[in-house]
Amino acid sequence: MFKFLSLYFKAADNGFLHKMLRKKNIVLNGKKADGTEKIKDGDVVKVFFSDDTFSKMRGEAASDVRFSELSGQAHEDPLSQDSKYFKPDIIFEDEHIIAANKPPFILSQKSKPTDFSMNEDLILYMIKSGQLNQEDFRSFHPSVANRLDRNTSGLILFGKTYEGANYLSTALSERNIEKYYLAFVYGKIEEPFDVEGYLTKNDRENSVSISAYKSNGATYIKTGFEPVSCVNGITLLRIKLYTGKTHQIRAHLQSLGHNVLFDMKYGNPDRDKALIRKITSSDEHLPNRFLQVLGKRQFLHSYEVKLSDGRDFKAPMAKDMELFYKIMEFSGIDE
Repeated sequence: MFKFLSLYFKAADNGFLHKMLRKKNIVLNGKKADGTEKIKDGDVVKVFFSDDTFSKMRGEAASDVRFSELSGQAHEDPLSQDSKYFKPDIIFEDEHIIAANKPPFILSQKSKPTDFSMNEDLILYMIKSGQLNQEDFRSFHPSVANRLDRNTSGLILFGKTYEGANYLSTALSERNIEKYYLAFVYGKIEEPFDVEGYLTKNDRENSVSISAYKSNGATYIKTGFEPVSCVNGITLLRIKLYTGKTHQIRAHLQSLGHNVLFDMKYGNPDRDKALIRKITSSDEHLPNRFLQVLGKRQFLHSYEVKLSDGRDFKAPMAKDMELFYKIMEFSGIDE
């Protein structure tokens, strides 16, 4: 119940809500509640606030401003010659959730007020398609449930409703979602294998390191690697995340000597430069936009998500990885 109250009264802090519960200014089915209760269909939550307090705690003025800002925004596709669009690449949509394909170079959620991310893009899509109005936005802000790095492309899960957001949040926290990635890596890998290890974060440098042995502050990780195709010493891997930690895939591959192509943090810059020279000097007539972004982001893509209810979503590779796949003559994906 407390989670519901926090979402509904967006401008209220936890102390205020706990106080209102203790004083019976918020009751559940006519009885005192402490916030730990699970709300189900048919339950009635009554709130005894003044009109001014109710509006203030709902954050309605701020919501109205934000709704107006979003309604007038547009988003740029960094891999397309088309400069503006508002409809994201939607893989699946129902009443409660969306699975969308995030392009690279775009944030999953904004990190500062001036950012425009996939979160805003999907809210804008709901507004433009008539699924979200200002009154509904006051009650609940739809939001992205999982995050990908700015330069990682692929599947983003989005809760359109409170029920959808709660379902995704619970599934992610309880690890009831299987996640698979695609990555181009250096080296020839011929057999599938799983690797365990321990990850240590360096918050100052926003990086992680991997060790085979546990140390103070290290977190257990496990990653599965399955080769799909190998061309000229580069392997296309299908990767299963058993655990999902910051930079886990990229750092784990670095520790194994199979750096992800064009990874500026955990990569192999000398090999990247040589590969870029090889591609740009080929006889292929490559799009200018591809050449402009080549080497500026790791070739890592969130490819597939399996939900515990049996739904299975797959996102085609981003345009830059797809073109690389074709010009290098890889095989094995959806063939």
